[in-house]
Amino acid sequence: EMELNASVEEFYDKHKKFLKNLKAKTVKYNNVEIPADKALYLYMALNMINREDLAYKIITIDGYPSYKNWFLDGATTLYEYWDCYESKNHHMYSDVLSWMMKTIVGISPDENLPTFEKVEIKPNFFNGLCYAKGSLDSVNGEIKVEWTRENNKIELAIFAPVDNFVVYNGKYLSKGNNEFII
Repeated sequence: EMELNASVEEFYDKHKKFLKNLKAKTVKYNNVEIPADKALYLYMALNMINREDLAYKIITIDGYPSYKNWFLDGATTLYEYWDCYESKNHHMYSDVLSWMMKTIVGISPDENLPTFEKVEIKPNFFNGLCYAKGSLDSVNGEIKVEWTRENNKIELAIFAPVDNFVVYNGKYLSKGNNEFII
């Protein structure tokens, strides 16, 4: 049984076999039911082994159980159980929201430094995804990231609230709007 304060690294160490078998199960069954005690750390653990693509596939998969099933059921919050019959406002599967901010939008504090001393922007531009937008209030002000894909190019806009705080592609960004074509 995992302790509530377990880190992603501890989760990965304890569940290596589960994570390695996940890809085969996803392909074989075209769906995976994730136990609640593993869901909290699953997506970031997949990032640690460079399987962001698999996390995205699990999050966007059709059928039951899935977040998409909740959305099609009319959900505007996260449910307690996949079956949609119990609590319809519960945090049990909410790590997916943190994963989206850190992985799709790409806003992530540097975990090797004190909280929000440096924020890195590393969005993932998944195939089939054409747009992402998010912001984060930090001690230095609001950080904003928005990207769009059109005609095989990606336009990325990053707003840095102060100089020498937000990093993209290994370089500190200037205060204000910073735009990139990828």
